[in-house]
Amino acid sequence: MDNAEVERLQEHWKRTLELRNDQITTFDKSVLWASGGALALTIANVDKLEGSGDGIGILLLASWLSFAVSVCANIISYWTSTQDAECELERIRESVEEGKPYEVGNWYRKATYIFNFTALGLFLIGVFLLIGHAYLNLGN
Repeated sequence: MDNAEVERLQEHWKRTLELRNDQITTFDKSVLWASGGALALTIANVDKLEGSGDGIGILLLASWLSFAVSVCANIISYWTSTQDAECELERIRESVEEGKPYEVGNWYRKATYIFNFTALGLFLIGVFLLIGHAYLNLGN
């Protein structure tokens, strides 16, 4: 492979990393915004969501819990993502300065993926619980 091809691939690699990082940031913000917004809107409008007037239903409470835990998981994923970057920077430093072999990945990266998908899953569960609540209570 000639130098021009290597440079082209390196530039493509950089652009792909930037795109991936932008997508991850957008994903995190979207889940946080949607979960937090759903929680706030449903709490603010609880009187309209309780069609029968029998009090707050279990499905609505469960959806609130799901949205709240989704927000928490998302916020924790920000912290684990920061720790992942710190670990990678340290590994790069050790590789460059001390000649240690560089290995990609660490526990924080795995934790970030877990928290991100937990946040997404809990958001979706919260939506389905809210739909179930609406179906059972607002048809009266």
